[in-house]
Amino acid sequence: IEFRLPQTAEECESRHNEVRKCDSNQLIKEIKGDILYLDPPYNARQYGSNYHVLNAIALGKAPETDSVTGLDGNYNKSDYCRKNSVYASLDQLIKNADFEWIFLSYNNEGLLNFEQIKSIMEQYGDYWVESTDYQRYKADNNRNQTADSVIEYIHVLHKGVFTPKEEIAEDKPQNLRIKKISLKSVELSPCDKPLANGRVHPKETVEKAVEEFNEQLKNSEILGELSHSEKEYALSEQNLGKSVAQFEAEYFGQPEPIKQPELNPVVSPMNYMGGKKKLLKQLLKLFPKDNKIFIDLFCGGATVGVNAPSEKVIFNDLIEPLMNMYYYMYTHDCDEGIQYIDEQIEKWGLTQEDEEAYYAFRENYNTTPEEERHPLDLFILMAYSFNNQIRFNEKLNKFNIPFGKNRSSFNDKMRGNLIGFWNGLKKKDCQFYSCDFTEFDFDALPPQGTFIYADPPYLISQATYNSGWDEEKEKQLYKTLLHLDSLGYKFALSNVLENKGKRNTMLEYWANYYHFNIIHLEKSYANSYYHRKEKESVTDEVLITNYNLEN
Repeated sequence: IEFRLPQTAEECESRHNEVRKCDSNQLIKEIKGDILYLDPPYNARQYGSNYHVLNAIALGKAPETDSVTGLDGNYNKSDYCRKNSVYASLDQLIKNADFEWIFLSYNNEGLLNFEQIKSIMEQYGDYWVESTDYQRYKADNNRNQTADSVIEYIHVLHKGVFTPKEEIAEDKPQNLRIKKISLKSVELSPCDKPLANGRVHPKETVEKAVEEFNEQLKNSEILGELSHSEKEYALSEQNLGKSVAQFEAEYFGQPEPIKQPELNPVVSPMNYMGGKKKLLKQLLKLFPKDNKIFIDLFCGGATVGVNAPSEKVIFNDLIEPLMNMYYYMYTHDCDEGIQYIDEQIEKWGLTQEDEEAYYAFRENYNTTPEEERHPLDLFILMAYSFNNQIRFNEKLNKFNIPFGKNRSSFNDKMRGNLIGFWNGLKKKDCQFYSCDFTEFDFDALPPQGTFIYADPPYLISQATYNSGWDEEKEKQLYKTLLHLDSLGYKFALSNVLENKGKRNTMLEYWANYYHFNIIHLEKSYANSYYHRKEKESVTDEVLITNYNLEN
């Protein structure tokens, strides 16, 4: 084996670079600078035993070992890999660092928890944090893991050793404030930041609730078998949830009903499960009145977006053919579109009874390259599909709803709704996107005057559109909305707290913990499955907002 030194670029050779091999806590006393980046070990795993060949190269001597595996048992173990020494070591490192800025990488499963790092950093300057989800490293595929991802934090400390203290606040980048608080950690109390749109809770009330919550968390022995989200909710139910509910009632009371003129809503021709036709009047009364840009983030049948009283409406949905169809309607004449639909129905012989004709049309659609499909063919498929539903096989991107025998067709009622919806789109300034909500470019829109309406698949319901929605997606949506709240956007989230005996405890805890408004809507919708049992079962449909209704 031959080890060669790497060839360095000319630009590197022209710089004054130094490479040191020593203890970081000793080195920190000898160096100073503008930026210090720290990426210490997070856990007790020590590379010295398994990667001892690298140590041998660095030290210039072979390991002394008689073990069968060849592992070197005589290696130096870092203080950052020992639970009883890591806190003191990091504290001394930060204390002795003669640097203007310090950036520390760490995750939520390290030996130090979030609060411990925070307590160290806050002693020495202006501190904040950034975070993101990161795929978990798995040593093997057979090992059970509690989660697929971890939270990676970048702890930022402006120590200000070269800056007068009075200039630090002005010098601090505004885009590095805390924006993302994960459900996986409850270390940050609600009183660490103002509530949305200027709402302020008396600090001592919230602090007392959080203090009791944390005390129960530390002392609890009966919750060991619960998942993390179940544990959080169990504790909130005993303490924090009650405190928040009492607090909201005491300080805010019940909002006065907002008087609105009678609405004549546009009816979507799409029979989307979870569509908001029956709740539309209530929702529009609860939306803020000062928004100029309305984002229908999970638009589905687009009932809410097409009726939104805003100058501009942005529709987004993950189903790209659906958004292509809406865009076609927005950019083409309605009579032209209706004529195409009638011609295709006649050409393929589509009726309520002809199952073969439907499947022939569906096969032709699925085998036609996506870029060559006519956007309105999707509408025709929906019109004759079972229960007028839309669903695609995620891997093959093929429409896979069966025939709606004796029930589905392009009837006069659907024709009227389509014409009204088509013309309703044309009356608005619309944009259409197809992306996951995590990829939506909110930064391109100003927080002031932009309103975000989220009607995602419901975690505790069963529907054709929510097969890919799980607890991780639910948590990611919560974090996205928290991020938007911190930037000053107003949002409203439609969801259900209870459905057919199931309760979304994670949603209830999240909304209470961050003091968002939970508005119980008067009438829940029922989907149109004609085989559905338990139609009379309780469904608690809610709208969760980060703004006061009077705003």
